[in-house]
Amino acid sequence: MDNKLKAIIDLGSLKAKMTVFDTQTFDVVLQKSYLTLLGKSMSEDGLIIEEAFSRLNEALLNIKNELENLGCEDLKFIATESLRLAKNKEEVFKLVEKYFSGQTVTILDQSLEGEMFFRVVSRCFIDQPIVTMDVGGGSVQILLGSFNGKQDQHLIDNKYLYKTGTYKLQQKYSPDNSIISHDFEKVFFDIHEEFRSLNVTNDVLVFGSTCMQDFLEEAGVALYNDRPAKKHPSYTTVSDLKKLLTDIRQYPPDSRNHFYPRGEYFIYGADYLLANVIEAAESLNAKYIYPTNMNSSYGFI
Repeated sequence: MDNKLKAIIDLGSLKAKMTVFDTQTFDVVLQKSYLTLLGKSMSEDGLIIEEAFSRLNEALLNIKNELENLGCEDLKFIATESLRLAKNKEEVFKLVEKYFSGQTVTILDQSLEGEMFFRVVSRCFIDQPIVTMDVGGGSVQILLGSFNGKQDQHLIDNKYLYKTGTYKLQQKYSPDNSIISHDFEKVFFDIHEEFRSLNVTNDVLVFGSTCMQDFLEEAGVALYNDRPAKKHPSYTTVSDLKKLLTDIRQYPPDSRNHFYPRGEYFIYGADYLLANVIEAAESLNAKYIYPTNMNSSYGFI
């Protein structure tokens, strides 16, 4: 057993994400994700479908093997939008118990989900107001606040909680991954209406989570290095994100992998992620848009 290691397993609407940390250095030792589709067809009857349970079963087996190989026994399961809504979430708990005896799943309410992300990211932007945006498969959390370096604490001024997650929108507007959806433009109206309560402005927007720095770098987006922050060396702009969105939209979801080969199924809904970020950035009048590889799991180390 390696006492330095701790694993956080996040059961999201699209994927199960495993992050293993070195608790002494806070470095990421291993990070993997497994497609589970827990949120698939969720809006229809509030039930996780059999396909998702099958995928989750396989994912948990793989996670168990990975952790055993690392000698990592300290772990925590968290879950977000899909399990907040699922009527049959007990079946998920039983699967977790099957592979990890004694383990329970902590279901984060949406407010706490956003706050955990803010706590982690704000430490990289000390003594300045920032907006964090955590875009998940089922929900989106936008928080305005700051981190006080002298007092070593974060201050949250506003929280905005929305239901425009990427996988939820993808199911609605792009159910067929083999074609370019002609309904995509409608998503901007949906997001704009949802974001009507976002009535603040701020220069700095940090969006995630998990792989956004890697995604933008591999996709070839223009990144600027004149305002580096801790763990966030570069930012981009609304116009650059719009260009990437236009480029991605030239291809159906299952033919976009060249934009981010390591991202696997992430790229299928990347256009809906970008639509969320662009709408938020324009509403905020954000000048500096920082992608982050961090996620709320860091807050549980």
